[in-house]
Amino acid sequence: MKILPLLILITFLGLSSYSQLLKGEWEGYYVLKKIQHPIFLEFVLNTDSSYSVYSYSKGGLRLTNQGNKIYFKRDSVVVCKVYFKFLNADSIYLEEIEVIEPKSDIGSCFQKMNLKIKIEPNKLLLVGNWSGTGCSHRSFGDITFWKKRE
Repeated sequence: MKILPLLILITFLGLSSYSQLLKGEWEGYYVLKKIQHPIFLEFVLNTDSSYSVYSYSKGGLRLTNQGNKIYFKRDSVVVCKVYFKFLNADSIYLEEIEVIEPKSDIGSCFQKMNLKIKIEPNKLLLVGNWSGTGCSHRSFGDITFWKKRE
């Protein structure tokens, strides 16, 4: 029974040490139908030691009306607010929950990401899989991020 508090302490220390590593900008790609698509993350450390997380990716559908014609633009950058949660000492869960930019974005396809934190020589990685929610089609695949050097 005395080992339980020790295990809780070790887990907490592991979470806090990984937590500091996440702060900053991450770049990466997700795979959809064998094609790599760029995606970026930003982990902002708040004063209460929590994180605000944002994703940046191209390809959101945006409806614009120019005259009598309607166009779908895929060249805009879509910024999403992301829900963040530690699953255990070396795994995190991210879920896009809200489009911040562009304001007129419609038909959003959000990603849920299960990521493992990996430390390699001279590189910090987040590696895992993603699945789409709110999409018009079933979407899922692998996803990889590496921390940008500060």
